[in-house]
Amino acid sequence: MASQGRQGKNRTAQFDDRIYECIKNHLEVSLGRNRDGSRRLRRVHYLLESFRRFFHGQNKMILRSILGAWFLGCLAFGSWIAWMTLDNKPPYAWEGGPEIGSSFMSPDPAPQGGMVTANWRLLEVNRLCPATLQRIFIDHATGATITTLDTTEASRSVNLHDQRLPRSFQLPSNLPPVTDYQTLVCFECNAYQRLVSPLCIMTPKITFRVQ
Repeated sequence: MASQGRQGKNRTAQFDDRIYECIKNHLEVSLGRNRDGSRRLRRVHYLLESFRRFFHGQNKMILRSILGAWFLGCLAFGSWIAWMTLDNKPPYAWEGGPEIGSSFMSPDPAPQGGMVTANWRLLEVNRLCPATLQRIFIDHATGATITTLDTTEASRSVNLHDQRLPRSFQLPSNLPPVTDYQTLVCFECNAYQRLVSPLCIMTPKITFRVQ
C-alpha cells in the first residue's frame, strides 16, 4: 500500500513537471519573439518555479494555515448571519382592542383631517431600536384599506419601563364614520435588519369614530 502511494505521488509529480515544462516552452517561444523577451522570460521562470515549489509541498503548512483561517472566517461569518437572522423578538408588545385600559384614540370622535393622538398601551418593552412606521386606515364596516400615510421615522421617546406610548398625527380627510387604525412598524435592531431585511411588525387595531 505504501509503495502504491509513493508511485501515485511520483506520477502526480511527473505530470506536474510535464505541465510546467509545457508552459515554460510555450512562454519561451512567445516571449523570445518580443523585445526584452529574455528579461520577461527570467521573471516568468522565477514565478513558475516558485509556484511549483509551493504546490509540491515545501510550503504546505502555509497553505493549510491559509485554508484553515479561511474556513474559520467563513464559519464565524455564517454563525453571525444566522444569529442576526434569528434575532426576531419584537422590541415592543402592544395591546389593542375594546377593553378598558387598552389602546385608544383621542379625541373620539375625531374631526375629519384633525389632529389626534394614538394612545398605545405597551405590554412590555424588550429593547430600544430605530424604526420606521407607516400609518394605515381601514373601513371598519368593510375591512377595506382607505389610505396609508407616507413612511416616517419612528420617535425614540420611549423607555424600557414605559406602559404608554402616545403618538400624535394629523388624520387624512374623507375617513368613514367608524375607522380602524393600525401601524406597520419596521425595526432595525442589528446590521442584517438594517442592510438586508428589517423586522416588520403590524400593531393591533384601534377602532375610533370620525365626524
